[in-house]
Amino acid sequence: MTGLRQFRSFERPVQLLLVNQLSINVGFYMLIPYLAAYLAGDLGLAVWVVGLVLGVRNFSQQGMFLIGGTLADRLGYKPLIVAGVRAADRRVRSPRSGGLRACADHRLRGDRLRGRTVQPCRPGISGP
Repeated sequence: MTGLRQFRSFERPVQLLLVNQLSINVGFYMLIPYLAAYLAGDLGLAVWVVGLVLGVRNFSQQGMFLIGGTLADRLGYKPLIVAGVRAADRRVRSPRSGGLRACADHRLRGDRLRGRTVQPCRPGISGP
């Protein structure tokens, strides 16, 4: 009960952020078993490769919190946020991005994406 009481002690925007983060985490970790089944079943990867892929993915996300937090403590959070936004912008604008800019334009116009056009768009649509 202490956790619920503490949750209610926060202001509404903080409560909304906490619920939002909880739903993101629950949704993502509900996806992991399906991703593992897809990698092992449909793609035919060995179980150890699936474990390695998912382990590296989780370590890169969780491990970067330590590095990013340390840098934010030393340099400040605003310069790091600006650097991240600039890096993401360069990724979208780069010629190697596979046409992410065109994908964004298609999505804004409401065009249907099919066939090979969808593949280079997926990183831009689903996030970095």
